[in-house]
Amino acid sequence: MLGSPSQHRHCLGPQQPLVRTIIAIDFDGTLAVRDVAPWDMTAVFGNKQRVEQVGDWLRELKGLGSSLQIVSRNARAVIKPCVQHAGWTDLFDEIFGREDVERYSAWHGRKSVLLGKLLVAKNGLRCEDVLFVDDDASNCRDVEKHLPGMGIVHVKGKRGLESDDMQKVVAWARLRDSQAGVLHHQSSFSNASIVLNAAPPVRKSITMRADEASPWMLTRFFAK
Repeated sequence: MLGSPSQHRHCLGPQQPLVRTIIAIDFDGTLAVRDVAPWDMTAVFGNKQRVEQVGDWLRELKGLGSSLQIVSRNARAVIKPCVQHAGWTDLFDEIFGREDVERYSAWHGRKSVLLGKLLVAKNGLRCEDVLFVDDDASNCRDVEKHLPGMGIVHVKGKRGLESDDMQKVVAWARLRDSQAGVLHHQSSFSNASIVLNAAPPVRKSITMRADEASPWMLTRFFAK
């Protein structure tokens, strides 16, 4: 007896979608407009207009094929209800909180350790396949030092992500989406083994970070 379809699916294991690119977004002061405490979880994303703007931005990024993940030192018990209240639960594939960051880097809580192990290595990606978005300059320096090649957008505003920050992230996602399309097109004309979740090599002579680049400069930074 061959067994039921459900048994066959169980044997094959869960079918996970291919992750080509990941955008890792900080919570406090980045996605949220301030540091969020468990006793004050109201209006964490700003006014109605900003909530709508951020929601549209997240949906655009998902439409471009990026996996959206929160990487924060705040607790998951704080982050998840806020995201749910905003109606964004389905937009994020993972939410990593303080518990997760400290699990991989207990003494210093370095986000780069979690990013390297859970976002890059576990998904079979390169650093160039991940964009890190954070308002803390020390976190950005940590990622720049320990994960060379990873894209970085340093949010410098006092009230979280602003329009300019969002545009930089979209420019990165569009570029990576177009690169993936080129690789897919090439694979249909070749018998060679092509890793579709890898980006063309980054030009080593360009050291500009994403937060310093215009969309044109981003093209130079990530293009072959």
